[in-house]
Amino acid sequence: MRKLNFPQYNSAEIIDSCQLDELCQKNRKGKHIRFISSYIDIIKKSYEHYDKHNGNPWFINSLSEETIPSLSAFKKHMNLLYDNPPLALKFIKSLRESIQGACPMCGRHGNGTIDHYLPKSIFPEYSFFSKNLIPACDRCNKERSLKIKGDILHERPIHPYFDKFIEKRIMSSHFKPDWRAPLITPIAIDVKDEEKIIVEWHIKNIVIPSGIKNHFSYLWTKLCESPKVYIKNAINLEDIIKKLYEIQLIYENNGGTPNNWDACFYHGLQNNEEALNYLIKIQKGEL
Repeated sequence: MRKLNFPQYNSAEIIDSCQLDELCQKNRKGKHIRFISSYIDIIKKSYEHYDKHNGNPWFINSLSEETIPSLSAFKKHMNLLYDNPPLALKFIKSLRESIQGACPMCGRHGNGTIDHYLPKSIFPEYSFFSKNLIPACDRCNKERSLKIKGDILHERPIHPYFDKFIEKRIMSSHFKPDWRAPLITPIAIDVKDEEKIIVEWHIKNIVIPSGIKNHFSYLWTKLCESPKVYIKNAINLEDIIKKLYEIQLIYENNGGTPNNWDACFYHGLQNNEEALNYLIKIQKGEL
């Protein structure tokens, strides 16, 4: 859950609507390129439609056989072209390795793969459209599967390129006792209306399946096992909150977003007085 700038590459590498004609002309020997070259205008219009609606799956329909009669063949050639890219598509590899820190989709630390915001198996026309390609971690990419929207209007994944509201904190953590093994869950924060619907759906369908609850439990266990490593000699609420806030800022800086898992854990913990008092008892040797 991290805002990204739109991908920027030099004109020899990037594929966008204005450069697709040039790509096809330079690769006439490739059978996949030759096949899709018949549908250049359709692909261009699809790119324009994607831009117009900010990639929102509520306003973008997949291509039909009325538009492309040989749709199954079109999907096959687009997928094979993605898997065996010509030189002009080498930017995909660069994009895959372009960022470090938190995953833009789930907030987990680590990246290394590409998530198609609109899945290429359903939307083959966006298989190598740069604004549909999100650097992401392999876990959320796998767990997300083909989910593109919910049953209620506005339910959909966050789009790291288009959703500006994710620049701020939109996720925190909620703690519920027993404090020996509390239930710690991610929650939406400081969002309302349409944004709240989006964030809550995203947390339920992308963040939680990626393993954030187990990670929160791990962080709590380590904190309780060795509290002095994290909060030094703090034994009152004010000092503990100060230490936890310092840790939160470090994770926000390292992750490139306030919505990475570790930062969200420490943010929520600071706002739970019962959990903090439990840590104080551990510090004082009362537990």
